[in-house]
Amino acid sequence: MAESLQEQDGVCVVAYPQEYVIGQDVDDYVIASDPSGGLIKVSMPSTAVMDELRSKYDVDHTPSIARFADTRDSNPMACQHAPDNGPDNPQGQILFQQSFLVGYEDDMPHFRAGWGSVICKNAQNLAPEFGLGYMEIDYKRHMLSPTEKSELTQLEQSYKAINRKLFAAGDSPSGKKLQEELKTVARRIDDLTDPAFRAVMLHPEETVSMPLSGIKNIERAMEHAVDRYSHQGRLGGFILRVTDEGGRIVPGLSGEGYAWRKGNATQEAKEVSQGYLYAMDRGRLLKQYQGQGYTVDIVPTQRISCGPGGNNTYSRPAQIDTLRKMYMDKRTGATLAYPMALRLATTRDFQNHLLARAYPVGPAMGHPMQVDPEGSFSYPLKLDGADLSLADQYKNMRTNREYSTDMELLVEGESYRVRDSRGSEFTATCESINGQNQLVVNGFALPEGFEFSPQSGRFEKKPEQAQSAEMKAAP
Repeated sequence: MAESLQEQDGVCVVAYPQEYVIGQDVDDYVIASDPSGGLIKVSMPSTAVMDELRSKYDVDHTPSIARFADTRDSNPMACQHAPDNGPDNPQGQILFQQSFLVGYEDDMPHFRAGWGSVICKNAQNLAPEFGLGYMEIDYKRHMLSPTEKSELTQLEQSYKAINRKLFAAGDSPSGKKLQEELKTVARRIDDLTDPAFRAVMLHPEETVSMPLSGIKNIERAMEHAVDRYSHQGRLGGFILRVTDEGGRIVPGLSGEGYAWRKGNATQEAKEVSQGYLYAMDRGRLLKQYQGQGYTVDIVPTQRISCGPGGNNTYSRPAQIDTLRKMYMDKRTGATLAYPMALRLATTRDFQNHLLARAYPVGPAMGHPMQVDPEGSFSYPLKLDGADLSLADQYKNMRTNREYSTDMELLVEGESYRVRDSRGSEFTATCESINGQNQLVVNGFALPEGFEFSPQSGRFEKKPEQAQSAEMKAAP
């Protein structure tokens, strides 16, 4: 038990609240069941402390235990608690993010969380869903004029090109200039398109594999995937992956397709497969490689669109910028998939499902095309001259989590501990990134403010910062 919890340190914890405890001398906390049925304690800073972060995250309300405990219908952060709330009798559920195991109380694990999100308000709401996937930005190309489509294509190419330069430039002066250019391009894309948002979930466990020896079998597998996952407003689809005898993905023969909404209905599966195979001569191209040792995999997918509330949330500048950073490989512009938790809602007539929010609950796994039937991302893939290896993606994601720049360095023996402005402490390691030693917490490099001293062999506060701190302290 202890070992598995230690592995969760610094990630996400799903909790079924049983009792809220508020207004004590210490942090507010909740006693809850975890998905295995065991009891856990999760604490968070008070509402007043959390509200200081509101402007940073561009949200109307920051989460807190007190807000979760307020179960009035008018409270958007309410999460129903009950003494028997748990996986066998689910009521409300909270996803605690940036959670760290701080100890045990009578064998009950105690986590301290930096953030929390309600993924199910009560038993009357749709249960959250968990799986592999990513968020997709729908730029509604079909509503643009030919001139606007051309401009959007150029903007997207510029965005990817600037990102590649920014990845190489890092925090240099040229990098800061590139960041401003990136913001300008992103804002123009948003103004031009008024984007919508949806989650794309992968179902690799239902992958259908076959030799590339005929098109009819491929058609049938595509149509089955579309039929299987098109229901209640969700759009079924597929990833078509072609690999050579060495197991390497052939990008020119691979792709994806999915059903579209047509008025109040969804495209028929036959129309989707025919449209994919015979648009741009894809079917004819596949036929040219029949009998040459290639393998075809059909991986079912499903798209769940945001409702008005979700679209309004994600369209905020800070939110959409986070989406772009998180789900895109900076060097190639390729999509990155994650373990995900989805909070769902229904339309007013309760007929269709909508996405309220999607939450990554683990690190980036790889490009969707790389997913294997076991849910790992093992297929080699090269895009724009860059191999999408997990190690590169891991480094890529280090810049996507924000830590407070007001960090205090605590050295204990040969290990490192850092404390942020809210009092949260983290274990850090020394790693080499782009040839420079940096402090890393759970895979994310800390912001500027520390430097590695060859003399001591340790990280220390930068001298100019230490001097500035002394000047401030002087009477």
